[in-house]
Amino acid sequence: MIDFLADYLIFQPFKPSLNRLQHNIVAIDPETYPLRDRIKYYLTLKIPDFPGSTSFQDLITIPSREKPPVVEGAVSRYEGAHFNFENILDGLLKRQKPTFRQNSMITLTELTSPYCLLETVDYDGVNVLDNLLLPKWVAKMGMTERDFDQWGERFFSTYQAEKRQFLTWQPNHKRIVEHQEEYLFFMLNFMPLPSILKLRVSAIFTDGTREAYTPLQLRSAQFGQVVTVPVGTHVIGANPTKTLQSYQVWLSNEYDHRLSEIRTYHLDHRKVAQERFIIFNNSFHTYDTLRLTGASTEAIKVTRTTAERERPLNAAPDFTEFYIVDRYADRELTISTGFFERDVAAQLRYLDELLMAEEWYLVTDRNHEPLELITTQLVDHDDIPDLVARQFQFRYVRQQNSYSRLPIAPPAPERPTYWKAEGLRYLLDAYGKRTGMVRPLKLVKCYVDDDTAVAPLTQKPNAAGDPDYVSEYLDTGIVVGSTPYPNTAISRPTTFVRSSATCPSGLEGGPATITVASGKYGGEQPGDADALAEAEYNSLNTQAYANTNGTCTLNANYTATVPTGHFQYRSNAPTKIGLHRLTPSAPWPGDQGNTPELQSVVGSYIYPVGSNALNFPVDGGAGFYFRVYGTNGTTYTLKVYRNGVLKKTLASTLGVSGYDNHYMFDDTGVGGGLYAPADGDKFYIQIS
Repeated sequence: MIDFLADYLIFQPFKPSLNRLQHNIVAIDPETYPLRDRIKYYLTLKIPDFPGSTSFQDLITIPSREKPPVVEGAVSRYEGAHFNFENILDGLLKRQKPTFRQNSMITLTELTSPYCLLETVDYDGVNVLDNLLLPKWVAKMGMTERDFDQWGERFFSTYQAEKRQFLTWQPNHKRIVEHQEEYLFFMLNFMPLPSILKLRVSAIFTDGTREAYTPLQLRSAQFGQVVTVPVGTHVIGANPTKTLQSYQVWLSNEYDHRLSEIRTYHLDHRKVAQERFIIFNNSFHTYDTLRLTGASTEAIKVTRTTAERERPLNAAPDFTEFYIVDRYADRELTISTGFFERDVAAQLRYLDELLMAEEWYLVTDRNHEPLELITTQLVDHDDIPDLVARQFQFRYVRQQNSYSRLPIAPPAPERPTYWKAEGLRYLLDAYGKRTGMVRPLKLVKCYVDDDTAVAPLTQKPNAAGDPDYVSEYLDTGIVVGSTPYPNTAISRPTTFVRSSATCPSGLEGGPATITVASGKYGGEQPGDADALAEAEYNSLNTQAYANTNGTCTLNANYTATVPTGHFQYRSNAPTKIGLHRLTPSAPWPGDQGNTPELQSVVGSYIYPVGSNALNFPVDGGAGFYFRVYGTNGTTYTLKVYRNGVLKKTLASTLGVSGYDNHYMFDDTGVGGGLYAPADGDKFYIQIS
């Protein structure tokens, strides 16, 4: 059984570092600061002092000047200063390849990072602006410019909120073999975070049976991290007494609520004469596995450097004037994908990822052997595909200067080392508040015998799932639920308005108010909690939310299509007000309206009691009055509007009869018939 989707998650936007990262500092007031050549703009980038740290340090300050104002007639436009910094942040982020036959989930701490921007403006050497913006997140990822122009950072907040995609573009329903390494990656850019991240599997066997289980779990993952999830058959551990036909994988939280999409793998039990596996980084800078089943060849190309020397007198017959100064060999691998059996167009397009990658590894029986892709051109679309295969040429990165064929070596003895925990990080709950648990921030490699650091200094983030991970522990000095920087309250209307079709008759839809209580979220840096509160607001700011929670308000100046030769009447309380017309040509009780005594009358303009938005013919309007119903002694105030303009206001108290009659078309509230409705008039009666 597939777990139900966790539809309550709030996704936060991330910026892709391989696309444009641009910031604009708005131009300062030209009237206050008229000498524009004396203005200098600065943008300071702040990043964590170590991956996973909650303290920030200045990275770089970028100076700039504003563009000259654009003058169009009497209008002057000041664009301020623009800054691009994608290359700076992208250079700080690192991808991390899965280890050879990795069989556990692990968090990646350097593929994403928070950052802050500080805006500074100087005028004639005097600082006039220092503005620290809310923290944002960047990911070492990219997309085509066409897609970036449409989606940008909304890919991670809007698209992912709907699709829950693993960080790959490889087609689903992949065909794999049992010994194949296969990995998926998922970004934790949502709240609330799972306290336990589960890899869930639904295995389908050739006998038609199905089993669902959880082969892997991960604790203590933090917001913004990317999780490496091995999903090969050697990891999922299907029932060994049955033959596996296919299996589905997804991620769930501790409540078995599904967080990710569902991906399906089909087992290929056919014997293939030759097959190789290439692991390479994709555009998310995570890693995909490509199974190549076509024919392959390997060739070696040796490069020699020779020198000439003088032949000495009486040299031996075998003396040679030429000798080898240096030689090395490049080994090249040429391999075909094999014919694609399904989704040919999608598979061809997907090969673009292989061509544009930066890292390639051949999976061998002992490691991931680094390669360099020599192929630079690929036909990725064919209108008449027929049987389709593609060929690629690789070069082994490590040069060969000798020959040997040895078995896999046993582990060599080394001076014992261990990973020493340093630094401290507070563990936060789903709302960014402290749980009382702390864990080391980083690990430093040290020698066991004297506890000195290994040279050169080697350190890494203390990432959940790492084999050397140092687990969290309870710090009794921390108040559970506390935070140094709580969010400020948000009470803001939606940008969407409620559809009037979802409101009671006579009422107009308005915006809903989204409220996020002060202190609902926390953060370890100023602005962290406010960013989470803003993310909640953005997730709720939808048309569906406005339709459910938006206001339905009285609108005297309502919009309606009135039939030609008619006027329309509406009320804010149609059950308390009825319209009635007495005509000279018909005996009492008249022939138009929606009062109770008219319900037995047959006519074109007889409406049910309590109905609203009623159309009546324009024929002078004589004899129209409205009746107010209620309890004896109840006081009320009435306002009559004509096309949104107040015509009259009156106050009254209901008598013993339980209703009052008032003329419809008079300005003063006394007398009657002082004016007639015009074609298309819209009347609105409000009672309070």
